[in-house]
Amino acid sequence: MIDALMRLALARLELLSYGKTASPAASPTCEHPGGGPPQGSLRLQETPPHHWLRTAYENCDTDPQRLLVILKAQGVLIELTTRKHVVIHEETAAQWLARVLSAEGWPARDVAVSLRCSASEVRRLRSENGRDPETGLAAVLDAQTLRASGASWREIARLIDQPQATVRYRLRSRA
Repeated sequence: MIDALMRLALARLELLSYGKTASPAASPTCEHPGGGPPQGSLRLQETPPHHWLRTAYENCDTDPQRLLVILKAQGVLIELTTRKHVVIHEETAAQWLARVLSAEGWPARDVAVSLRCSASEVRRLRSENGRDPETGLAAVLDAQTLRASGASWREIARLIDQPQATVRYRLRSRA
């Protein structure tokens, strides 16, 4: 019965490997004292898992030792055949907006490339939040300096891409 379990585990492992196999615990040498899987960094190893498991099973003297090797073989099989579950943490709308607005001074196109979105979306978000659409700098401060330099309401509204009424309201409420 024990031999049949080991043969089944080895047969399943042999079906997984053709030539070299990638082991999550490979080492420069495939020989490992103690009969366990080699330890080290991830790289291709010359000896597939079913080879060293077969050797470890043949070196066992008692049934409890053989059962431990069988459990180890089944564990390796499960590790190699189970899909890794990747957890994806999605960004909230507020976090996304904060990232877009934090890129002050950068052109909209560069921000769009780094955030993997469109430049028009970056410009829209900047405009909706009182920022200069191209540079991301605070548009209220730019409007104040433009007004102080003698620009008309219409010119300011066109330059910062905001309605005239909004520009007038914001500048008068801050004064």
